[in-house]
Amino acid sequence: MKMDCLVLDSVRKFSVDWEARKLPLNVLINISSSSYMDDTKNLSRDGYEHHMQVNHLAPALLSLLMLPSLLRGSPSRVVMVNSVVHHIGHLDADDLNLSGNKKRWNTLTAHANSKLAQLLFSNLLQRRLPKETGIDIICMHPGQVVNETATGWRGIIQKIQFNLFSPLEGARSLLFCVTDKQVQDYARALRSISYPLAPYFGSDCRPCAVARQVHDMHKANLVWQETLRLVGIPVEVVEEAVNESDPVDVTGDVKYMDVFPEVSNDEGLDFLLGSSNDNDDSFGGLDAQFLQTDFGHS
Repeated sequence: MKMDCLVLDSVRKFSVDWEARKLPLNVLINISSSSYMDDTKNLSRDGYEHHMQVNHLAPALLSLLMLPSLLRGSPSRVVMVNSVVHHIGHLDADDLNLSGNKKRWNTLTAHANSKLAQLLFSNLLQRRLPKETGIDIICMHPGQVVNETATGWRGIIQKIQFNLFSPLEGARSLLFCVTDKQVQDYARALRSISYPLAPYFGSDCRPCAVARQVHDMHKANLVWQETLRLVGIPVEVVEEAVNESDPVDVTGDVKYMDVFPEVSNDEGLDFLLGSSNDNDDSFGGLDAQFLQTDFGHS
């Protein structure tokens, strides 16, 4: 099955074709990424800025369309591969398409804003999915991995001495978020204390902090509504489906490790290798249905 994140109709067709199989889906990995090296602003066939469509709009649309399959595969999770670059984003929720003055646009800003939009949307989706569905949204940063994107940045970014990971090392935290039962336990622990943000894991397989603006529930709601408008899904349809709850104001950061038990960073890899001591096979182990979207344009 093929899908092009630069064409939203391709995302819709992909979801229809998958749904026709009537299979349970245990994990959806949104790992698609767009990060162009020049400062040319490119628009997709749908008329949206490339970074925003590939990094945010297409994964958001796919995640919503795959909810029936994820429900059949419950307990299930959607893993959003994000980036610490979201910390430097400055998102205008009314202008996700970055259609403002050219002076406001550059490659790094576009990339950072798309990752910030993904986080804000993911937080609302995690909040609004009833816990009874058994579906959780997990966000993570895999670290700076050696690839064309990592080595192609120009200007000041090119001068930063990254501690680069190999692709195998970069996959470590992703596999942890995909397979380890404690990740979903942590997500549910956050729900139990009414924490309105989705879990966010770093490259060391441990929870880490997000940018302060990610805590802005007003902006998150605006991004939620604008995202649905841009991908062509009526707000009321989605909000009925996910049983919308009232937003909760954030007055301070949760002490992550107070609700997350000490874990071995190798447990996720052990799971895939079949050496996990976890007797709970409700997740499906190697029989689980995994769906990874990796259709970005770098």
